[in-house]
Amino acid sequence: MGLATALAVRARLPSASILVLERGLLASGATGRNAGFACFGSLTELLSDVDSVGWDATLALVERRFRGSQALLARVGAQDAGYEHTGGWELIEPHTVGVLDRLEEVERALRPVLGAGAVLLDDARIGEFGFSRARVPHLVSLRREGALDSGRLMRTLLKACGAADITVWTGADVKAIASEGDHVRVEVGDLSLRAKHVAVCTNAFTRALLPDLEVTPGRGQVLVTDPVPGLAFRGVFHLDEGFVYFREVDGRVLLGGGRNLDFAGEATAELLTTERIQAYLDDLLRDVILPGQSVSVSHRWAGIMAFGPNKAPIVRTVSPGVAVGVRMGGMGVALGSGVAEELADLIVGSGRL
Repeated sequence: MGLATALAVRARLPSASILVLERGLLASGATGRNAGFACFGSLTELLSDVDSVGWDATLALVERRFRGSQALLARVGAQDAGYEHTGGWELIEPHTVGVLDRLEEVERALRPVLGAGAVLLDDARIGEFGFSRARVPHLVSLRREGALDSGRLMRTLLKACGAADITVWTGADVKAIASEGDHVRVEVGDLSLRAKHVAVCTNAFTRALLPDLEVTPGRGQVLVTDPVPGLAFRGVFHLDEGFVYFREVDGRVLLGGGRNLDFAGEATAELLTTERIQAYLDDLLRDVILPGQSVSVSHRWAGIMAFGPNKAPIVRTVSPGVAVGVRMGGMGVALGSGVAEELADLIVGSGRL
């Protein structure tokens, strides 16, 4: 978000002095630890949203995700983002088969945003992919989805910032931000910086700087297997309202999720894995995704996402010269570049620059 916002501001203000302050040595919250999904919402997730906030709000968010993904690829190019239009699928479990009664409703509603056939029943591929038929009686195709290489994307964005004369400081842990008349004071380390405008793009860590915002951290735990000989699937996959997700990466399985097992415990900014959720992921890997196969895990990690009372991001001015683009709801890849454009418009339209 920070790099995309800096590039969006540069496109509007060719001569401005722009500095990005990166808290870690690398983007280590959600950005550098995400699974590389370019997705817009699975069938069960969308229906949960519809039942909560209605079709209008749900479709507005889907469109925001889709347009954001398109803006990202337009900015960096598919090759430099490591993007592949793999398609996506949702595994429908026995206790959720009732959602298929609303499949046509969802497909019809999504047509103006994603085109015809964006969500279709695709049971024939269950056996091809090797999933457990007992645990996965149905499969739904999400054909507009894809996957990207998060590391390559970050390198591309950093290179673009360098070419655009945008300075990036890493290891710059901001301690305080304060509006002071015609400038904003930013305390970072033992330095006190002054800026005409500040954009806060710290997602789950935003309340450390702006405690009144409705932003709650949500940890996402992930595992990656060793290479799986003859792995039968490629693409991005979801189950359980998007709380579980997996994909193939270089012949391995990347599997993450399970936050819904312990919402309270996972509402944390600690970059740690837990035995309970990792065991749950292990069980899914063994019993659902690769049944009958012996697979070892190469490594495990956690990343921190940001959530709130609804799934819409927060993009607004919070004090003179300070605007925020945060709370991506686990969809930062899809939302980030579009939100960056909105945030740049706020900054440039503030009249302070």
